[in-house]
Amino acid sequence: MMYKTTIFTLISVLSFAAGASTTRQWHFEKYMDFKGGKSQGAMLPSTGGLIPGLRAVKTETSDKVPGLFYTVTRTKNGKIFVGSGDFAAMWRLDGTKLVKIADLKAEVLVTSITELKNGDLAVATIPNGQIYRITQTGKMKIIAKLPAAHIWALVYDGTWLYAGTGPKSELFRINPDTGKSEKIWDAGQEHILSLAVEKPGYILAGTAPKARLYRIKTGAKATHQLLYDFKGNEVRSIEYKNKKIFVAVNNLTYRATTSYSSNPSSFRTAPPSPAPLMANARMVFQRRKVANGSGSVYTIGDDNEPEILLSLRSGFFTKVQFSGGFIHASDGQSGQIYQINPVDYSGAIMLETEERQVLDYILIDEKQGIAVTGDGAACYRLLRDGKDKVTYESKVMDATRASSFGMFMINVTGGNVDVETRTGTVNDPKDDKLWNPWMKQAGGKLVPGGFTASPVKGPAARFFQFRITWPAGSKARVNAVKVFFLPANMMPRLMDIAFSGAVGGSGMLRLDPSLLAKPGLRNGDIYINWKFYNPDGDMHYFRVFYRRVGEKNWRLLSGKKPVTSTSYKWQALHYPDGIYEVKVEVDDSPSNAGGTALKSSLVSQKLVVDNTAPLLTALRVAGNKLTFSAKDNLSRLTAVSVKIGHHWRIVMPKDGMFDSNAEEFTVDLPAGLKKGTHIVSVRIMDEAGNVATFSQEITR
Repeated sequence: MMYKTTIFTLISVLSFAAGASTTRQWHFEKYMDFKGGKSQGAMLPSTGGLIPGLRAVKTETSDKVPGLFYTVTRTKNGKIFVGSGDFAAMWRLDGTKLVKIADLKAEVLVTSITELKNGDLAVATIPNGQIYRITQTGKMKIIAKLPAAHIWALVYDGTWLYAGTGPKSELFRINPDTGKSEKIWDAGQEHILSLAVEKPGYILAGTAPKARLYRIKTGAKATHQLLYDFKGNEVRSIEYKNKKIFVAVNNLTYRATTSYSSNPSSFRTAPPSPAPLMANARMVFQRRKVANGSGSVYTIGDDNEPEILLSLRSGFFTKVQFSGGFIHASDGQSGQIYQINPVDYSGAIMLETEERQVLDYILIDEKQGIAVTGDGAACYRLLRDGKDKVTYESKVMDATRASSFGMFMINVTGGNVDVETRTGTVNDPKDDKLWNPWMKQAGGKLVPGGFTASPVKGPAARFFQFRITWPAGSKARVNAVKVFFLPANMMPRLMDIAFSGAVGGSGMLRLDPSLLAKPGLRNGDIYINWKFYNPDGDMHYFRVFYRRVGEKNWRLLSGKKPVTSTSYKWQALHYPDGIYEVKVEVDDSPSNAGGTALKSSLVSQKLVVDNTAPLLTALRVAGNKLTFSAKDNLSRLTAVSVKIGHHWRIVMPKDGMFDSNAEEFTVDLPAGLKKGTHIVSVRIMDEAGNVATFSQEITR
């Protein structure tokens, strides 16, 4: 379907903790909301939303893929040429295929390419310090051999060819016709990594391991001006446009790997400082790889004061380019190309490759381009129109359980987009085959807030995705997306009912309570506690019922007002003695509409309500022994104390333990008890906590 709408803002959420089964929504608007989706040419601006960029299409190669593609250039006649390493070669893009036109067998890496006046290419290499002149059909010859191991950068001002080198940071001027070369300047460091023509007679140069930017006046006797000494250890790339300088500055930490040669006759001297090679080329000098780093893109105006346009805390920049009114910078760690607006400094991820290192690229008026990578050599054509359309596929959104989906809303300005959605309930959301098919959103209508809404057609499921496609030529901006859904309600389940203050229930270990010297008044309260499983986090009401064993009907115990906690106090003192059952019922009606609320119940184990105290019988004296019996109608006896005189003492049944509701006792009379009449007191407690005290006069 085609959408035209305006902007509206909210906050996005991609996943939910369990909660009430009310209508929910995912909202996409900010950069982090869209981040994590799969983009084929869609850009994610730092200000939020989505805009169309260039789709990356990997090219085929006519020959074996090298270790890395390192540099790329576009000639005035529109031809694209790429330089590779491990093995060193020159390639030409013919239509959709990269064709090798020249093997540079004596070299390891092509580092820089620039076009000469007649359309031939000047090609810099390492490690032999040689510059080749190669025609666009692949004929080649060496035009200069410099006394430097590394040639990192070449620029051509229409007359002279300039080469930035290492490991002595020398700048050479070369006549491309005669091959005559001369050193015109020395930075006093180790490497000149980047060059740019500022204007006739002036060259900009970036160095390492001190990240310094110089302006070189290339007269008969070259002079220099230090424009800025940056924090970092390399100026990797320079772009001069519209009287402004743009530079990529990095601060890198390297780790050394093994040193070996792929050509026995090649140069073997290891450079004294890290060389800026990011991929696993078979280097004949000591190989170094970036362990970690950070980078910044700066702009420098007439006052020579730099301003930061973009910074990476983790990563490093390999190139800057000004195109279509924007600054672009490639990342050698994440495989991304960033777009930066030089007016408001907002940014967007323009491209992300499978490979981690975008080593070079060219953009042509934001409509097409080329990008090459290392850490897995690849060459990408960057396109906007044609059969390879710009698309954005959202990350998988998890509703946590099966859900019904309602309206899909999208806010678009400046053009049209097509939208598809799909749902799926799969064990692994990455298993694309098990999802329901993509279905086109159609029949949209404008709703308040500037959104266009249409119902999601996919069946109820746990997972959801949307996909946006920009038709050829569309410059539409997606400002926000909202998706409404209702998770299925899940049954609450009671797991256990326990009691305190009553006879019955469960428990692994119980201790009989002690019989106090001055027992308190028993209140008869029974505390009912329960546990339940709440799978979706709904709010719940509880109701408590009771009945005597043998009865069919349950009676409401908890009253008309629902219980909201997981416990209830039963004031059972005035209920008839007997054996009872308790039922607890739970429902999730506070969180769900009447037709969708669910409930369940659980019946407890049997418990005894005993409000009658034990009885004492057959108390008599026989010699030095006092004998009596104690009994309770419902509960087990738990404690008995006897007092003859002034002190209570605990006594045990004849069988040695309290394990029934009737026990017999034989108690020794106190030693020295005089003959005559005495008062004997007996206190008996049952398991329900009822206590009875009896007193009787005895004669010895």
